[in-house]
Amino acid sequence: MEGTNMGNNEKPEGKPQMDVGDFFKQLSGDKLATIQEVIDELKKAISERQQLQKIIFNDLEGTKMSISNMLLKTAEMTPEEEAELRKKLIDLDMMRTQEKLDCWRDCAQLQHELREHLREQREAVKKFDMLDGML
Repeated sequence: MEGTNMGNNEKPEGKPQMDVGDFFKQLSGDKLATIQEVIDELKKAISERQQLQKIIFNDLEGTKMSISNMLLKTAEMTPEEEAELRKKLIDLDMMRTQEKLDCWRDCAQLQHELREHLREQREAVKKFDMLDGML
């Protein structure tokens, strides 16, 4: 057993050991950082979804304007063509309403996930603080 330190509770030479408190702090920091990344991604996704809705609304509004301008030239159209354009305006309004509903659903789902992760973060902080106080 010459050359080994196994029987005398000494640290092996050349290998620094991390104490339990430092290890715990690193572990808890990593866990909290991971949760925070998810929270940040969810907030970004909510914002991007709301921006997408605005873009879609603007596109739909532009299309409605084009159709409305065509309807001003009704003298050059048959009644069937005019009726078809009016139907397209109604369809665009329905698409806008559907997009508003889809956006609300998407954002509600993302906000639900965000609340879950915020709760998880609060609970983790409480646990880590409690365990840190014990160490």
